Amino acid sequence: VPFGTFETALISDTLTLELGETRETAFLLGYEQDEWSGSFYLFNGDNNEDGNNSIDSWGANVAYTNDRFSVGFGFINNIGDSDALQGSLSSNDVDEFTAGINLNGNVSFGATTLIAEYTAATEEFSDPAFDGAEPSAANLEFNYEFNINGRSSTFALGFQATDDAVRLELPESKVLIGLGVEVNDAFNLGFEISNDEDYDIQDGGTGESNTTFLLQLAVPF
Repeated sequence: VPFGTFETALISDTLTLELGETRETAFLLGYEQDEWSGSFYLFNGDNNEDGNNSIDSWGANVAYTNDRFSVGFGFINNIGDSDALQGSLSSNDVDEFTAGINLNGNVSFGATTLIAEYTAATEEFSDPAFDGAEPSAANLEFNYEFNINGRSSTFALGFQATDDAVRLELPESKVLIGLGVEVNDAFNLGFEISNDEDYDIQDGGTGESNTTFLLQLAVPF
């Protein structure tokens, strides 16, 4: 469903996507005029409020986009139906849905692009497995486009963080550096190094850090 944009020039999914991506079949009504766009959608999620299996989940978003920047806001009445959250609830029969919001934007200055996004539940989850948690995630990314021997390339630097997301096994913070090169019309090569910090032991995490190296050869078609 159109909740969040989750833009990135890096290989890994953003933590905002890990928290908020919701894959459901939806009925959507959209509108666009000049730089403005918006939509309203309905879907029958896997979570059931008071045991009712009905089309009672919905969301809406609005965005403004021009050649230099874009900004958007999204609301969903059932963020607990996201891929990450629905699998972590103790039961998919809930007393009431927990809503979520998404704020996103980007701005470009020549070859430089800044991306920012924030996804969060609007209140604490009543589910006992979450112990009153109100999970959120943020992404801030800097991209710079340039050429390497005539090949279009992108350097990306990202900082991501979560709060109250230890139940979802997401890191508390993550720093990423990436480089993507368009080798030719048939192949793209990407490299990424990231370091994430888990929640402290007293907060339910391991207190440890982890470094990951990724190399990706992609064939666009």
